[in-house]
Amino acid sequence: MFTQKLKSLRTLIPSSLLIAMMAPASGGTVQLSTTAPESEVLSSNNSGTIWTNLFDEDRDNNHGRGQLFNLPEGSGLGYAISAITVHKNQNQTFDNDTLTIRIFEGSQTDWSTGTGHDNDIDNNDYYVDTTVTPLHTEAFTLNGLIRDGDFITLQFTSPIIVNENSDFGFLMTYDESTDGTGGTSPDFFRHTEGDNGLRISITPTAHSVSSRHIRYFVSGAALTIDSSVDDDGDGLADLWEIINFGDLAQNGNSNPDNDGLDNESEETAGTDPNLRDSDQDGLDDDIEVAGSTDPLNPDSDGDNLSDLVETNTGIFVSRENTGTNPLLADSDNDGINDDIEINLGTNPFDESQPPSKQPNIIFIMIDDADVQEIGVYGQNALLTPRVDTMASEGMLFTDYYTASPVCHSCRSCLMTGQDARRAQDRYNNGDGTYQVPLAAERITIGEVLQEAGYTTGCVGKWGMGGPTTTGAPWNQGFDFFCGYLGQVQAHDAFPKFLWKNEERIYFNEDQLGPGDSLYIEGAENFNTAIQDWDDPHGNVASHDVVVAEGLQFIEDNADKPFFLYCAWTPPHAHNYPAATIEALTDADGLIYNTLDPNQTMIEKFYPGSPFGESTTHPGLPDFESHTYASMLSATDRDTGRIIDKLIELGIQINTLVIFSSDNGE
Repeated sequence: MFTQKLKSLRTLIPSSLLIAMMAPASGGTVQLSTTAPESEVLSSNNSGTIWTNLFDEDRDNNHGRGQLFNLPEGSGLGYAISAITVHKNQNQTFDNDTLTIRIFEGSQTDWSTGTGHDNDIDNNDYYVDTTVTPLHTEAFTLNGLIRDGDFITLQFTSPIIVNENSDFGFLMTYDESTDGTGGTSPDFFRHTEGDNGLRISITPTAHSVSSRHIRYFVSGAALTIDSSVDDDGDGLADLWEIINFGDLAQNGNSNPDNDGLDNESEETAGTDPNLRDSDQDGLDDDIEVAGSTDPLNPDSDGDNLSDLVETNTGIFVSRENTGTNPLLADSDNDGINDDIEINLGTNPFDESQPPSKQPNIIFIMIDDADVQEIGVYGQNALLTPRVDTMASEGMLFTDYYTASPVCHSCRSCLMTGQDARRAQDRYNNGDGTYQVPLAAERITIGEVLQEAGYTTGCVGKWGMGGPTTTGAPWNQGFDFFCGYLGQVQAHDAFPKFLWKNEERIYFNEDQLGPGDSLYIEGAENFNTAIQDWDDPHGNVASHDVVVAEGLQFIEDNADKPFFLYCAWTPPHAHNYPAATIEALTDADGLIYNTLDPNQTMIEKFYPGSPFGESTTHPGLPDFESHTYASMLSATDRDTGRIIDKLIELGIQINTLVIFSSDNGE
């Protein structure tokens, strides 16, 4: 009820009652400045130098672009959005042309359900089949010269009242006027973008989200209530009445929800006067206000048990009557929260009986290997002895299907547990840097396992969002990450840098800035595609780095439950000669010479050129087939190294190891 009223609040609230940014704007104005907004900014991203064109709305493509953004929890009442600012790229002179801003509430997933906008069919309906909630549309006239580098602030005629702690977006469309005197209106509006994600756009067939972002600012302020404004003298702030009832007809001593609290008490407590149980935890507001639990939080102690079931009797009866303290997440103070102990079937009041240890989980997923390339599945040309041993000692799956035949979407589905038909990503969608980020509201296995008490790590190829987006691994439930964030970069096995958590680690001196250093002294990678023996290879393979970091993660977390997702890039292109274990463990560490047959697995595992000789370099093995074989055997060997590490640490019995490929060849 509150949400529904808030969306129409702008038409109900007298401007004299709004304390923060609620006086009507000066009339849909366009303001130009050479400096960015600094005050009353609710959301922004002022980075980026990429120019892009928003074409006339009559075009079929690039005729609608905008940005998704989030407004966090605020005062409890919502926000008043007063203006949108975008950054201009290139000098342009306008002649009564129109830039229209549409504001909506909705997430990335809500937007992506749309089926596109066809001018001939859909006219001004730019939300075709989306599940977003349109909030406001306003047109602004562009006139005269707007210079390259200007910040264009579009000030709304009246503020737009929106919810807090929710996702929103704005969509821009441009309409050039008829030819003006002395010149012609430009057929596009050029603005500035960057590479941080959540830009939205429209084609005739899709509502899409890009890994780019618009350089933007959303201005306004949080709504606040002045309790002294009580024109009807009923003891209730007028704005509070309008927000909750839509008018001033209520009295302070009324109790419309019959919960034992009158309106004055509800206003003081912050509870909803139209709901007996504001937080929907099964306890009426008056009971929680009179007691100790929070009437606005169904789980006052944050242990994933509702206040209703935590009866504070000290005796566990059932999941519906846990007897635990609703204000104490760990009743027996044994370091394990009550919900985990109850889920694992142990007594939350007995610290001498901790739950049996949760199993560690290691999920190894190599890239593009086909089932027919693993020895235990019926071939013997490619050597995979450690995985074959895993199969003989464990379980061999013959019916395991990927959710998608391409990297980005199959990983998105794996992380979220969603079928491709429900997931937001069905393709390798994104630009040449990063893929479309996972939306904030999507729940990953990392987040679920964190809630269950696991330390989580990912090493290898992520491919679900750039470093500053909602899709970055550290924003999606992973305590540790090392590898590639973008999957296109992962094609090259000798990168100049990788990501380790939110920082870059470097493998070429030309990447170093003040205070930076190489990950390994002597590293010299060229980040180039390798297709033959004479291409510049580099000397530190990314796979060897992420394997080493994964082994260290296991060692660092051996005394607690952990989840390690090994998203290794081999044997996916581009191929390279994989190093022997001896070359990786000698004095110079992970550095090795890819052209020295004694340092690569080709000579050790595939001597005598079993797949034929090179046609471009006589006397050497065929490059593609032998390097591919060495990469596949390297993943096998490193799977064995993980198992050896578990045995060394004495935790192999309590660790589940799964070996898989993402989507076959």
